[in-house]
Amino acid sequence: MPDMDGLALASAIRSDPTIGSIPLVLLTSWGQPGEIEAARSAGIAAYLAKPVRAGHLLDCLTRALAPAATAPPPADGRSPQPRPQPSVARGRILVAEDNAVNQRLIVRLLDKRDYRADIAANGREAILAIAQVPYDLVLMDCQMPEMDGFEAAQSIRQTERGTERHIPIIALTANALAGDRDRCLAAGMDDYLTKPIKADDLYVAIERLLLARPDQVGIG
Repeated sequence: MPDMDGLALASAIRSDPTIGSIPLVLLTSWGQPGEIEAARSAGIAAYLAKPVRAGHLLDCLTRALAPAATAPPPADGRSPQPRPQPSVARGRILVAEDNAVNQRLIVRLLDKRDYRADIAANGREAILAIAQVPYDLVLMDCQMPEMDGFEAAQSIRQTERGTERHIPIIALTANALAGDRDRCLAAGMDDYLTKPIKADDLYVAIERLLLARPDQVGIG
């Protein structure tokens, strides 16, 4: 924000004894290295990157408010049990997919494994999102309006050239045609799944790439 950014505001609030105990949640568009540590130092209770999804916002607020929440003691006099906390996402994944039904399906599958998912409706939106957020992996539909998955993947790899950055990209295609695998590889993608997406295949592909060392990433 202009004049005073969120971290400075948080520090100012913490230094005011009349409002210093209010839980604070940082909203950020960038996710820069060291930002989480800076947020903790400023006394921020939770951290949420934009664009914000409703489920993530609810979990974030629950975590932020949990320490201040109180509950009446049980009628039997036993000590109350601590309230279970929402699970922490295992990674942030960008789903580049223009079909709304497929978007909902993939996001639901990712949520079941505690992956955090954001949506891009075409390749151009995917490139803009990756420029702002340090995603751990991209699920890239090959056929999208404005810019397809092949062109988007090539653009992403061009941007990464000369850096140590390599974001894993899994191609999603409705056509299991001869040569599709080679075309995905040539565009810089790391794996290949055909639609309709099978949950087990999706999980295996994601976890293999997220656990692989950079020099091990590749199709097959």
